[in-house]
Amino acid sequence: MTRLTLVSAAVVAMLALASTAKAGVFDEAIIDEDYQQAELALQKKNEETCRKKSVRKGLSCFKDLQKEFKASGKRRGSTEYCKIHYLPMETKALKRKLPELATLKKKARHSPDNRQPGEVTADDFDQEMQCIFQIFEKRGVRY
Repeated sequence: MTRLTLVSAAVVAMLALASTAKAGVFDEAIIDEDYQQAELALQKKNEETCRKKSVRKGLSCFKDLQKEFKASGKRRGSTEYCKIHYLPMETKALKRKLPELATLKKKARHSPDNRQPGEVTADDFDQEMQCIFQIFEKRGVRY
């Protein structure tokens, strides 16, 4: 073998190892079915009501829908989601929830350009973990 062939083979092998080492990290679309249904309902409502209006009124309508959606606590990673889903939980349950969220965060994509309805990103999981730490702090719990 020539020196160039050996170098090429080494580069290909390193790239193959690097790509398998990253598998399962920040590359999976994690879909929450409840969140997905809520987002699809929001899209449908937008198409049925807001898109039929003028551009200016349609944008205002969509903003109002988004505010309503956010306030409902269905948006993963939001403060509202945290208040509704995590604040009522017992401390022991929250302690069990943290490793689960950390594992999902490692698998989830960050902020994909092609985000799917109901997709929970690594940043969303991070926000939820921060929320739980804040709950611990307010309860005087060390973790």
